[in-house]
Amino acid sequence: MSNTQQGHYIITEDDALETYRRIESLRNAKRLERYEAKHKTNRSLMTPEDFKAAGITEVPTELPTMEDFKARDLYTLRVPTRLLAFVRAKADMEDLDLSNVIFNALEAYIEAPVGASCTYLTDEEIAALPTPGDINATITAD
Repeated sequence: MSNTQQGHYIITEDDALETYRRIESLRNAKRLERYEAKHKTNRSLMTPEDFKAAGITEVPTELPTMEDFKARDLYTLRVPTRLLAFVRAKADMEDLDLSNVIFNALEAYIEAPVGASCTYLTDEEIAALPTPGDINATITAD
């Protein structure tokens, strides 16, 4: 499978896995530092039980599946309070759950080529877009 679409790089499973592995490795390193500081020990003196007690996990060899969605980790994001208030208000008006709004936005983001930007359109703007059958909608490549 090609990782380019119309000349733009598309994030692959391998790209996502490499990032996921780096994040998990950093988490392990932070857990180990906290354990060492709390127990005033050095990792060279730690036993396998100490590593387990510190919460050290094996670095994953594959990405979690969407079936693992409910078992996912919770993440904290820094979002300005004012922005979040507007997002929550709009989600409430549309009878949507804030988690679903964020999840859908993130899904749309990863589906777009690297460097692409996201623009939301109103129903009227969508209706005004040319359809593939319109004669004026022909796109030519340079």
